[in-house]
This record gives sequence, structure tokens and C-alpha cells, in this order.
Amino acid sequence: VKTVPSVIGDRPGGSTAERIVFDLLRGSKVPGVAFHSLLLSEHEINPTGEADFVVVSPKGLLVIEVKGGTVAREEDGIWSFTGRDGTAREKRGPFKQAEEAMWSLVGLLRREQAGHHLDEIAFGYAVAFPQCEFDVRSVEWDPAYIWDRSRERSVSFDKWLTGAFAHWREQSGKRTVGDRCVEGLANVLRPVFHCVPSLTARIENLEGHMHRLTDTQLQKLAILEEEPRVICKGGAGTGKTVLATETARLLAAGHETVLLTCENPVLASFLAGRLQNEPVEVISHDRLTDIDQPVDVLIVDETQDILDSNGLAALDRVVKGGLENGSWRMFLDPNTQADFVGRLDPEALAFLEELSATAVLADNCRNSREVVTNTTLMTGADIGTAALGSGPGVDTVVYRTRTEATSCAAAKIGDLFRDGVSPGDITLLSPVPFKESTFSQMTAELRNMIVRLDENVAFEWPSASMTFAQISTFKGFENRFILVSDLDDVTGDPRTIASLYVAMSRARASLWLALTESAQERLLPVIAENASLVLGHLEEDEND
Repeated sequence: VKTVPSVIGDRPGGSTAERIVFDLLRGSKVPGVAFHSLLLSEHEINPTGEADFVVVSPKGLLVIEVKGGTVAREEDGIWSFTGRDGTAREKRGPFKQAEEAMWSLVGLLRREQAGHHLDEIAFGYAVAFPQCEFDVRSVEWDPAYIWDRSRERSVSFDKWLTGAFAHWREQSGKRTVGDRCVEGLANVLRPVFHCVPSLTARIENLEGHMHRLTDTQLQKLAILEEEPRVICKGGAGTGKTVLATETARLLAAGHETVLLTCENPVLASFLAGRLQNEPVEVISHDRLTDIDQPVDVLIVDETQDILDSNGLAALDRVVKGGLENGSWRMFLDPNTQADFVGRLDPEALAFLEELSATAVLADNCRNSREVVTNTTLMTGADIGTAALGSGPGVDTVVYRTRTEATSCAAAKIGDLFRDGVSPGDITLLSPVPFKESTFSQMTAELRNMIVRLDENVAFEWPSASMTFAQISTFKGFENRFILVSDLDDVTGDPRTIASLYVAMSRARASLWLALTESAQERLLPVIAENASLVLGHLEEDEND
């Protein structure tokens, strides 16, 4: 059995019983895939999150409910579960939970257009009591699908699992299925079970959105788990930082020490906040000298910001085996963003590529089609194909004076508020510090609503307040509504183009740009020159 995820960590409050069953499934010789719901159980998700395990095999589909500690059913029909946290009593027992989870899963699979596979395969449920002997007999359940300590002493886990599958095939009158059916169901289930928090979602956040990884990201995640050294390339919005944090979380379950680093201290604080309950150390690149002992696994986000000989030397020192023989994963944007810091040395990149596997992310999972199109037109950067479809669009205003720019920004913010947009969904960006920006000239009422992004704000991101950041600080972040002002020199040296690229690609839903008249004049020929890139993407979309 192949398990998804491949490992689970010994986290505080984790289920020892589920760990036992996970290890049994991982060591099983029965063909198939077992999905563990740990990644779903920590968040607000659909009802299938109640299933502890789902096993898909040529022998059938089985939902397994796991109960740890001592389990008993009292005379009044109430169930009691006694574990390290005391005794809990409830009317709905584990068999009912397993059955409900099974039907929830069946409903989800039908909604995901996998009903034709369900028509082929026998599906059922089972209950595992790996820490106690369950000797309660009832017409409400069959011993064939119960695993407990007494069963462990008399039969192997694989023989029991095969018998549980056979029980449900006999009940349904169905036969074993082929690999096509198993792969079809697994391809539907893996994105459902492998959900991760979006970069702007916290548990207490009312939005509570889950980011379902795309098929491409799931393929790359498998490479990132299995290969010892990987370079993951992708433009802005393709999910590099999402995969970096998820890779760190997954690998931390199977290694003693995992280090995640990036050049931007504010981004490092944000990542630390996302991983604060995981055994992962997160520090900025300038603090690598604080690492006393080399780590088992090194993960680097925004690698293009430190990819020169000095950067490689610093990384080589902190991972066991060094860069040549150690275990590392590096995420980078080889596009225009590489010019922002200007440290991407082609020879350094070639050195790493010789040592590693390469994964390329092509789907833009952050930006609407309008944001992707306008970013390509104005910067020439290829940030992939927009996977989110159309959005509200991109608004561009041209101003003559700072006072005019300030007035336009205030009017836009007012419009957003009247449309019901929350202040925390709005971020103001500028290439210059706040005091030098046009936003600083807004009314005191608006200024008092603004929080400037720093390490403290980043750790708790997203903010409930409207935020301001210099474009250089906001690398790696995103928000629903992005307002960018003070755009004057946007077509000069590569760094200014990179600044515009970073600013535009931060917007998830809506983007607003304030340009000087001279900036607009210089942009027009650039847009005309880059139009061929956009037309190429449109033709690819039509062919798909």
C-alpha cells in the first residue's frame, strides 16, 4: 500500500492509534493507495475529513475509522472512549461514524464526476481498535471489518484487510477492479485529501479557505518528497512558497532537523508563523551563521535572491553532506524577479542543476487572467497560465501630481469599502517608504487605518487592518486587493522592471495601478512589444 502522505509526524496531541494503523498500512503488501486524513482534520473542511483512512485497492474501497484507548458500549447504548485525556461518552459510535464517512465520501466522489468508478468498485467501511480488545457482539456490525488487539494475535493485518475487502465485495456482488479504476479514484482523492492552508488563511480567519493543490503541484510535491535534491522553478503566483512550506511540513515528519530559509526577514517571519506548530526552524538568510550544527534537510524559498558564490557557501555549511551530498530543496523564480536583488549567478544555478532533479511549475494559481495578462504586457515576464480564470480586472490611473495620485488612491479605497471589502483584504504598495509615498498624504482617518508590514505583522498575517509595504518587502506575500502607486520609472533598468513585476503579481483578485504620465508614455511601446507573448498564451488556452 502506498500511503498519502508518505510519513506522519509525532506531533503534540496526535493520535497514537492512527500512527499504529498508518504503520500497518505502510508496511502492507496489499496493492493500493491509503489516504490519511491528517491534513484535512486540522482545518474546516468537507465531511470526508471525518474519515481517518481511505484505502483504494483493486480489492475495493474501504473507509477505516480508528479509535484509540479503551472502547466500550454501555447498557444504555452510549459509547465510552477512555484515553490519555480521560473518558468521553457519546451516543454515535465508531461504526456509525465510519458508515457516515463512507457515504460522505461516496457523495463527494460522485460530485467529482467519479461515479462511473464507484459503479465498478465495492465500497465499505471498517473500524480499528489497535490499543484494546473489542469483544462486544451485535447484529449492528460484522467481525469481518473489525481490527483489534485480539485479531492482531490471530491473523496478519494483510489477511484481515483482504478479508474486509472480500466482505464488502460479497455484500455488493461486485468483483475486483483493474488499475484504471484504482488510479481514477486515487487521482480524484489525492487533491481532496492533500489540502493545505492558503498563504493568507489562519485557523481563526473567518474566510477559512483551503488551497487545493493543482495536479501539477501534486506531481511536483511527490518529486520534492522523494528526491534528495530538487530545484523547483516557477514564476510569481505558481505556488512556490505554498510548496516550500508544505514540503517543510511533510519532511519534518521523517527527519530530526529541517531548516527553511529565505533572504527577506519579513517573509521569514511570515513562514515561521505558518509553521509555528511544526518541528521546522525558519530563519532569514542573514542569520544562517547562527546555525551551530548542520541540519538533515535544507529548504530555501526565493533562492534567486541569494544564488551566487557567497550564498552557496553559506548554504553548503548548514546542511549535512553539503550541497553536493546533502538533502535540500530550492524554490526560485528565474524570470524578471531574479533581477530584483540581482544575485542570480547562472554558473551557480548550473552547479545546483547538475546535483539535483528539476521541477517546473507552469500554472499560475494566484492571479486572475487579467492580472496575468497585464503583468506580461507591462513587464514581459511569463508568469504561467492563469488557473483561476477571469477576475474583476486591472484599473490603471495616470496622474500629473502627487496630490492627484493621493486623491485617486483615496477614492479607490472608498469604493472598495462601499463594496464591502474588509480593510485586511487591501494592501498598499510603493517602491518608496511610506513617508515618501502618495499614500502618506491621505486623510488622517485613512492613514490611521493603515498598518505597515514588518516582522511582527508578518508572523500574524493576514492582518485585520489595511496594510502598507514597500514592494521589496512584499515579495512572497499576496492579498486580494493590491493598490500600487508612485510608479514613475517602470521601464528603465532591470531592477525597476522587476519591482513592477513583483508588485503586480501580488494581487489575487483586483489590481489598481497609479502611473505618472511619463511612465505611461514609456510603457506604451513596451506593451506593444510584449503583446506577442500574450497572444501566444491565448492561443495555447484555445488549443487546450
